Amino acid sequence: MVCKLKNIGLGLLVFYFSQLLHAQYDLNNNAAFKSAEILENHKIQRITEDPYGFIWIATSDNVFRFDGLDLQEYYQGTFVDVLLDTAHNRMAFIHRKGLYIYNYLSGQTDTISLKTINDKEDNVLSAVFSKEQPEMLYLGCNNGFLKYHLSSRTYEYRELKNSLNAATTFLSLAYDKQNDSILWMGSRKAGLYRYNLYRDTYDQYVFTEVNPLTLEESNTITQIVQDNNTLYLGTWHGGYLEFNKKDGNYKQYFVEKINGAKPRDHVHRIFETSSGNLWISSTRGARLLNPGSKEVLYSFSAQNTLEAFEHAPQYIDSQQRLWLGRENGLRVIDTLRNKIKTLKNPLHKDGEWNIPKNIVKDEKNQMLYFCVLGGRGIYSYDLNNKESQRIVTVAGHLKSAQLFETRPPVLMVITGPPHESKLQLHDAATGHVLYSDVRPEGLFI
Repeated sequence: MVCKLKNIGLGLLVFYFSQLLHAQYDLNNNAAFKSAEILENHKIQRITEDPYGFIWIATSDNVFRFDGLDLQEYYQGTFVDVLLDTAHNRMAFIHRKGLYIYNYLSGQTDTISLKTINDKEDNVLSAVFSKEQPEMLYLGCNNGFLKYHLSSRTYEYRELKNSLNAATTFLSLAYDKQNDSILWMGSRKAGLYRYNLYRDTYDQYVFTEVNPLTLEESNTITQIVQDNNTLYLGTWHGGYLEFNKKDGNYKQYFVEKINGAKPRDHVHRIFETSSGNLWISSTRGARLLNPGSKEVLYSFSAQNTLEAFEHAPQYIDSQQRLWLGRENGLRVIDTLRNKIKTLKNPLHKDGEWNIPKNIVKDEKNQMLYFCVLGGRGIYSYDLNNKESQRIVTVAGHLKSAQLFETRPPVLMVITGPPHESKLQLHDAATGHVLYSDVRPEGLFI
């Protein structure tokens, strides 16, 4: 009997996991790292992999390199971005008062300080390597942007006036994928700029057809990612915008549904997957979007669980592992975990959900039956309609329970310690239940 039960349990596990091989991502089904616990006290800004497979994490205070076992601190500062330039074997770690240029072949670092710009206190807020000149970067700052020359450590300052005739702050920069002469620039409260690098001219786009409670927030552009003629613009608490660069039309979206209140949907990360889909991560959740069909493939908001925005998707590495992190440390969903879906019992709200002791599957009716420590009987899960319920109630919470199949569709449950055990026979077809006291020695027959 004991050996048979073990075999049944193993078979159920094989079945259950095999049924979930093609399940969607579950952002809660992630793994943490003991060696990276210090990151739980940081705000993660960017995650990037170098060509050697090291994972670099830039936070609001430091840059760390992680090899899966050890977390090593490299730099200090208030970091805003990480750039990878494989053509020149280097990475740029951008922080508010300058940047570190790291050569991953030699291991050498070039430290550049930019505490003042044009003799004024300023902050570097965004960056991109120049495509025309390898030794130049474009840097967005509080009052314009710079063309910074690495070899001479000099810069050219450019001030772009907004519609109020004031200098513009630039929080995000991105080359146009179809035209290297165009640099898209996301501003603070002044919308989007299209800057022509060759002609030194620009156009400003201000977004007025948005949720009126988010007018300023929707014109504060924190992310720019392009798919063909569409720019996906992450905003500061205004969700994200789909902007057509050809005709200037746009539409606003929120990761979390709003119900009249002012949205607080800050999209802080948009990145592309190997299949061309887009992860959009905000302070209110995350979604996976097919930019071609506009179909939302996966959506997870803070209305479901708090962890959605704490563990927002940040990066997919060369092994297709999804790295998560924002306010509560570093997490990863590896190639195994992204194939496993967590079954959540809605009865958890009644305080009656715990780790299942064992599971029995009714093949004919596509039902799972299980019992848990601290529960009040048998739980069922309908694999077709995805519904759970408690189908047997006994007095008091179970201190122990064993569930197994005697002859379909009858389930036998042995509950409690030997001196007070009850035997319950449940007919899954009729719902009838029989109770019987069990002698201590009877448990081992």
